[in-house]
Amino acid sequence: GLVGDPLRIQQILTNLVGNSIKFTERGNIDVSVEMRSQAGDSVELQFMVRDTGIGISERQQAQLFQAFSQADASISRRYGGTGLGLVITQKLVSQMGGEISLTSRLHQGSTFWFTLRLNSTEMPMSDLIEVELLTGKQLLLVEPNMQAASVTQQILSQEGILVTYRSSLPENEEHYDY
Repeated sequence: GLVGDPLRIQQILTNLVGNSIKFTERGNIDVSVEMRSQAGDSVELQFMVRDTGIGISERQQAQLFQAFSQADASISRRYGGTGLGLVITQKLVSQMGGEISLTSRLHQGSTFWFTLRLNSTEMPMSDLIEVELLTGKQLLLVEPNMQAASVTQQILSQEGILVTYRSSLPENEEHYDY
């Protein structure tokens, strides 16, 4: 097995696939992962999301990973979103020690990929976490990113956790009883 942060990886992929879905009216979206290299007890994986969507101009590509600069205001109005998804995605990849990049051509689609180096382990993955201990427990999920919250809430609910979602916490409460 591999040791990593599956929730972060899932959030990264959800953000990238979500963008592809948003900007691809017809055609296809391909998601792949491959092992790029292996050294000792670690492997480098490359995750790729390729679409046949509207594509991104070279000028817009330079701004994609910057906060609050969605590529085009008309795109924001037509497709929605804050333009922060890729900023968050880049930060998550960076926090895991990886790199993210893209290639794109206007009206022909985009390919986003990121690489991560993960340690391998002999321990079976099912032995790492006893999720049964969480069944029936209550959890307050506070996440301003709706897309990330939806994915996280779904994963937690599948494990039997009772999830209450809030996009933020009220500042005037001394304790939280949800």
